[in-house]
Amino acid sequence: MRISCLSDLPHTPSTFPCVPFQYFTQSPDGDHHNLGAIQLRADTSSFAVYPSTEPEVVEIDTLLKFAENFHLKVVTVRGIVKQPEMHLDETTLFFDFVFVLQNETASLIVFGRHDRTQGSSPIAMDHQVEVTGIFWKDRMAHDYHFENNLEAITVTPYPPLIPDRTSFH
Repeated sequence: MRISCLSDLPHTPSTFPCVPFQYFTQSPDGDHHNLGAIQLRADTSSFAVYPSTEPEVVEIDTLLKFAENFHLKVVTVRGIVKQPEMHLDETTLFFDFVFVLQNETASLIVFGRHDRTQGSSPIAMDHQVEVTGIFWKDRMAHDYHFENNLEAITVTPYPPLIPDRTSFH
C-alpha cells in the first residue's frame, strides 16, 4: 500500500513507521539550546543526526520538488501543524505522533516520538513549528510504502518562545 497523505493511513498505531528513540533535552556536546523552550529531541542511532554543519532550512515546496536530493538528509522545515494524531505507548511515558506540516502551497507528513517526562509537546492544531528531521523520499514500514515524509528529531515552536541571544544594557 502506498501512503502519501494522512487520509491514506490506517488508523492503527502499529502501522506507523516509528523507530525507537532516546530523547534528551540537550545536544550531545552538552550545550543547552533553547533552555526552557518546549522542544522534542531524539537520538536516532542509525543515522548521523548531528552533522558538523547546521541542517539546511528548506521550504516544503523545494523539499518535495527535489525529493531525491534530500533523501535521508537532515533538514529543517517550518509550517503550521494540521491533523495531529498522538498515541500513547504502553508505558504512557512516550507518545508517537504524526501530523501534517503545511505552508501556503504544500504539505508534508511528519512523524516521531515524544518523551512526556521532558515536558509538554508543541504539537497542537494550527500552531506554527520548526521541525528538524530526516527526510525520507520513500520508505517501507510494516508492509506500507510511505512517500515524502519527515522523521522528526526536534519540533519547536516557531518563532522561538525564548530568543537565542538576549542581553541587558
